[in-house]
Amino acid sequence: MRYVLWDFDGTLATRERMWSGALWDALLTVTPDLPCDFEDVRPFMQVGFPWHDWHIPHYHLDTPEKWWSSIFPLFSRAASAFGCDDIAAEKIAIVAKSNYLDITKWRLAPYAMDVLMSLNLSGWKNVIVSNHVPELPQLVEGLGIAPVIETIFSSANVGVDKPHPEFFEFVLRGLGEIEYACVVGDSVVADIGGARKANLPAILVGTSDVTADIAVATLREVPSALDVLAKGTSAR
Repeated sequence: MRYVLWDFDGTLATRERMWSGALWDALLTVTPDLPCDFEDVRPFMQVGFPWHDWHIPHYHLDTPEKWWSSIFPLFSRAASAFGCDDIAAEKIAIVAKSNYLDITKWRLAPYAMDVLMSLNLSGWKNVIVSNHVPELPQLVEGLGIAPVIETIFSSANVGVDKPHPEFFEFVLRGLGEIEYACVVGDSVVADIGGARKANLPAILVGTSDVTADIAVATLREVPSALDVLAKGTSAR
């Protein structure tokens, strides 16, 4: 089998203002008169997630409840920093989770569905490999791309995050017999760096970097880039 190992967040889909937006909307919902703006919220969402400390596995967070219990304090601390009491901070954390999982806030990247379908028809299997939440399969379903996705590996369910070597080793073991596999993503560190650690070829989307085998501007260029790489090597 030939596999395309797709990153999700920022590659196949995006959420409006991402985690910061989910928290910001929760703050406005629970405490509409809070004296802060969106830019004040962003720094709180740039540290503390499992993928920020990707070198530390989190196998103990082996249920969605346990995983989210490790995330809620990030929301609560931010709310407390803006003057919310403990009760309001707890409500804000719950609403922020709900906001993040709200499928109406998510959008597929341009050309995503067309490219996924085209690759399927050409004999490729699309696999999602993402640093993400336990509910990633539901988001994929809600965006309508589940029929062209072979399987999904979310770091929340794997217990380790990209670019940790164990993440892609887990993925490759799960896929079984592999004729060829290539990583496609938008992060130089998580996607390209993770692919390098697993000795996999990689395509960087949306920017360029010398560590990527090929860099493309949009998803529309991915199929031709895959053909170039696959012809140049026979396996991982």
